[in-house]
Amino acid sequence: HARYEHGAERQVMSPANHQLSGFICVHVAEQGAAVCLVEHSPPATAWDSGIGLYCQAEVHEDEELRIVDLQRFADLDPDLPDLFAKLPQRWVAWRRGPLYAWTLEASTDE
Repeated sequence: HARYEHGAERQVMSPANHQLSGFICVHVAEQGAAVCLVEHSPPATAWDSGIGLYCQAEVHEDEELRIVDLQRFADLDPDLPDLFAKLPQRWVAWRRGPLYAWTLEASTDE
């Protein structure tokens, strides 16, 4: 499944409402693609939740990512609020598509 490692070079301004600030790919945020990967990485900054929402793409380039209040996108899938609340750090939830169940597993990324 797709991976994106939050790099130290990603120093950007915090969104105004940073309760659940995180990354989302443009395919989900702007093009209507289904969320197929929820990643909970260690936060890159003090305001970063460490949570990222991604589509099925294998790789996401920096220009394909947005930093947003993820609560704005919680209604894209009925399972997202629960995943936001319960997915442990260094874990991922993934699925093949919107009609499939989520699989939760520890991340293999360092």
